[in-house]
Amino acid sequence: MDGLTFDASPDDKGFLTWSSSRTGFYTTNGGTIAIMKRSDPNSKGDCDLFIFGIPGEFAGYRLNYSDCIHKHEGRSRFSWIILKAHTNNTGIVRLRSSDPRDPPVINFQSFGDGQRPDDPDLIALELGINYVRDFIARVRAKGVTRGEIVPGAGVTGKALRDFIMTSAWGWRAARSASNALCSAEMSSGRVSGDVTNPIIP
Repeated sequence: MDGLTFDASPDDKGFLTWSSSRTGFYTTNGGTIAIMKRSDPNSKGDCDLFIFGIPGEFAGYRLNYSDCIHKHEGRSRFSWIILKAHTNNTGIVRLRSSDPRDPPVINFQSFGDGQRPDDPDLIALELGINYVRDFIARVRAKGVTRGEIVPGAGVTGKALRDFIMTSAWGWRAARSASNALCSAEMSSGRVSGDVTNPIIP
């Protein structure tokens, strides 16, 4: 990401390339790699995990979430986002009042509202996170990464499931899906750490 300042300034190489030829990094959504996987290896159905990596820090949509890409620390990370499709939750939409301008109450009831420790979506996201951790460990063994940032390599088992349940987020009330995110630090163009942070769309 050398030379990309993400501010459209005269010295932003990415913006200059895009504005002159409509090519380069700024023509993409940032995704650099994608993996489709079944969380149940015995399943003959469609893949239910979509794992993709993006250069830069992404820990979900929040106020000013994109500001981190303007900082060296944000640009020195690599994020892994894990989408869980074909979820098993059934949410509830409840009207607050008869006023159509009053937003409804929406509860996705993800992971059985946190009451199902054996929830298949929770287990699938844990598998996805561990899958990313396994292949990143091989990269880290070669000295390319520094370590996991979020939730941290020591967060496993019940603690990892609790992290997924409390950190997952979503944005779609119809046909919703679950995601998890992993982020990594890069140094001089080399990945130096990784993060896991779940998301439910």
